[in-house]
Amino acid sequence: MVDFTIIKPIDQPTGRRRLLAELKSALEDARFNTFYLVVAYAKSGPLLRLQPIISKRRAEGLNIHAIFGLDQQGTTAQALSFALTHFTSVYVTQEPNLTFHPKMYAFVGAEFAKLFIGSNNLTVGGTETNFEAGVELEPTFPI
Repeated sequence: MVDFTIIKPIDQPTGRRRLLAELKSALEDARFNTFYLVVAYAKSGPLLRLQPIISKRRAEGLNIHAIFGLDQQGTTAQALSFALTHFTSVYVTQEPNLTFHPKMYAFVGAEFAKLFIGSNNLTVGGTETNFEAGVELEPTFPI
């Protein structure tokens, strides 16, 4: 069984619900021991806003694995540098004549998981201000 919530495009610009706040809340949740993120574009803004909790949770053993697209120059060197310094593993992809375009954020623990899938890149616009849409999924264990 999976519980899901629809995240409406109007939620972020109005401040009703922002992905950055959702990511922070899930990062702070000790039930999760692994965070996977797969995004087309990453910039340093959201990462710097999350840095205190990322540093704290990494010291507690949280693993963070990321895949970033390099297509269309949407991922910055600063974001990659941050990830290489603070994450467990970082992968990049760039294929000629193709665009890597997923946006997924998954938090996994022994008995709990939370997944965000939508249009949100890891940018200030994508996590705080843009009209974005997605779903939050929380599977009921055992899966």
